[in-house]
Amino acid sequence: MTQAILIYGSTQSADMRHVIPHEVHDPFLYMEIDGTPHTVLKSLEVARMKAVPGMTAHAFEEFGSDSFAKSGADPAQVEMMTYLEACSRLGVDQASVPPTFPVELADFLRGAGVRLDVARTEFMLRRRVKSPTELAGIRRAQKAAEAGIAHVADSLARSTIDTDGGLLLNGEPLTCEQLKRGIIEAFTRNGCDGGDLIVAHGAQTCIGHHSGSGQPKAGEPITVDICPRDIASSCYSDMTRTFVKGDIDEELKTYYRIVRESLNDVIAAIKPGLPVAELHRISCLPIAPTAGSSMKSESARPSPPSEIPERSGPRRTCSRCSPIPPG
Repeated sequence: MTQAILIYGSTQSADMRHVIPHEVHDPFLYMEIDGTPHTVLKSLEVARMKAVPGMTAHAFEEFGSDSFAKSGADPAQVEMMTYLEACSRLGVDQASVPPTFPVELADFLRGAGVRLDVARTEFMLRRRVKSPTELAGIRRAQKAAEAGIAHVADSLARSTIDTDGGLLLNGEPLTCEQLKRGIIEAFTRNGCDGGDLIVAHGAQTCIGHHSGSGQPKAGEPITVDICPRDIASSCYSDMTRTFVKGDIDEELKTYYRIVRESLNDVIAAIKPGLPVAELHRISCLPIAPTAGSSMKSESARPSPPSEIPERSGPRRTCSRCSPIPPG
């Protein structure tokens, strides 16, 4: 029996970009038949697609798209009829598809007798095994992330503190917007983009994914969360750092100690095959109330996440924002 998978989309789709190393803006059909890759797409994309190792690239016209168009079918119908004809000629009567496979195309193919099975786990495992091209892209993206963080660190190191506590750079107000522009320039120098940046300060850092704005002040936390995308491979990195310019108060020192302890515990626990849920549980241990005893001992460690009882006693909150209510 023929083993086939189908993927539909542009290379903005994670599943598609995993198998196609260059950008294709218009959606198309990828078919993997007994391990052999095929694509069905616009003729102007065929030349580049043929350069992909092992790829057989088919133009729409090869499967009768011109005839379907002359029949009066609308463009969307023509495209789906073309994909159906490709399945017929290439011997695909059943296939696995990712959960993002479009409903309209799935209904059309199923209605014509092609069995489609959603295989979430299969596609997740495929993407976990990175190709050399993807690994190189991730490394370039990480280099860009480090350059962006270095720009912020350098700007804060060179900044001065105004009489009202606001940060200045070269005598002018230093703002989150200015730091973001410098991060984007660092991305560009390293072959990356990624405009969805977080450079937040003060109370903004207590609001999840607040993008940040305005002028930071001395003693405030300044959180930088960036995820550059390597343009060549479309692979990402993700990096977060928090800075303080000036004196650090006891509250922030406490948060630093907790996060550092959590990070050290997780790094020490990492090993092949360990469920990530267990790493998450370990990361939460320093946040739990210690009642004066060390949480390092195994006897003090709480039960797995699904069995952790409701905490009693005060909750840690940030004095710079409203407390989070229980539940």
